[in-house]
Amino acid sequence: MTITEQELIARAEIQEVLTCYAQAQDQDQWDLYERVFTPDAVLEFPGTGLGNLSAAEFRAFIETKFNPTRLSGQHALANTTFAIDGGSARTITEVLSFTLQCTDREGVLTRMRGNSLYVDDWVFSNGEWRIRHRVTAQKNIETDEVTYTPKLIAAIRAGSSTRWVFPEPEAQR
Repeated sequence: MTITEQELIARAEIQEVLTCYAQAQDQDQWDLYERVFTPDAVLEFPGTGLGNLSAAEFRAFIETKFNPTRLSGQHALANTTFAIDGGSARTITEVLSFTLQCTDREGVLTRMRGNSLYVDDWVFSNGEWRIRHRVTAQKNIETDEVTYTPKLIAAIRAGSSTRWVFPEPEAQR
């Protein structure tokens, strides 16, 4: 299989957008999220009860329903396949996710580990690749409760804070 220079550039640009999505959600960097989807994008979540959502509706769900109790979370994206045809593309990406959610019991967290696929249809417009349609296919999810010491919870909370990753400019302090 021969890959052209143009296709290599498209792959790198698409991979960057996928990374922006994961970092936006995991680090609450919503300015990155705005670089991911077209304004009319549709996100499907078969079998989860979420149904089909716009990108804005999904962001609102994460911010208002999921994040208030989230201690930490991480997406690891791997094994992306690409089918690029001019100004459109389809990617399939393996996703590993890990999330810790706080409960109302001190030191008890809900741990979720899962595997899924992102099947994304892309468009290239105005010099940028963006997702216009995503299907998130859940392959596996495990949920259990774990007990962590207050010291470990504090360390995770500190490590999950984006304040040290993205410090405020001097003028805003």
